Amino acid sequence: MLGWGIDVPALETRCPGGHQHVRFEGQYTTASAIYVPALAEFLAKAFVDALRRKRVQEEEIMEIEGVELVLCNDLLLNGEWSLEFASHWRSPSHINILESSAYVALLKKIARESGNVGFTTLLDGRDAKCSHAKGRSSAKALQPTLRKGTAWQIAGGLYPALGFAPTRLNVADDPPGGGNVVSCGCGCRSLAEKLPLDFLRRLHSTCLSRVAAAWVRLTLLASCFQATDGWHCQPPLWILFPAMDFDICPCLQPDT
Repeated sequence: MLGWGIDVPALETRCPGGHQHVRFEGQYTTASAIYVPALAEFLAKAFVDALRRKRVQEEEIMEIEGVELVLCNDLLLNGEWSLEFASHWRSPSHINILESSAYVALLKKIARESGNVGFTTLLDGRDAKCSHAKGRSSAKALQPTLRKGTAWQIAGGLYPALGFAPTRLNVADDPPGGGNVVSCGCGCRSLAEKLPLDFLRRLHSTCLSRVAAAWVRLTLLASCFQATDGWHCQPPLWILFPAMDFDICPCLQPDT
């Protein structure tokens, strides 16, 4: 534990000689250590090198885990949307409470119109999404809306599946459109239909950070590119998930 991150073998350096040694004597010789300036500088350099290596490793490692889903982001950018209902807040409140109240209003609407149904909802508030998914929160301000939401779910027989909608992609905020992972430009089949089902399931259940989700989506979009001889679809699955062994169909194999 004391040597974690330090190049311990480099510390095992023999004395080069050519100088007079300092002799320690007395009753405290075995219980304490005296570091001469050269030895202290040598140990300090080992710590500096260890901290420098750790900093370089942290800068090279990209944060992967998060709350974003690639397919949800793609749906937000390219789905067709229509306004169902809109309302005004009666009084100002914290944004987390307002987002949680908006979800409760949706539960109330679905319970009254149909009930006994399962559905998917995308929320652009992490606190509201995570607290309603668990049904509890340590924030006292959110607890009233959580109790209302739970009551509507029980009374209406509602089975919601909650996903995260980043604010930058929320259609209610009118974000810009982009390429679509679900369909590609070759026109034969959608890119989603060409991907193995296990891959799509893993892609839909893997929560990524904002940067990681953007890079995965960009890689999938770049896998369908236009060349001089037409469109080519080559999803680089071995780059995204090298640990997953897929039986890739011939149309997904890279050109030699």
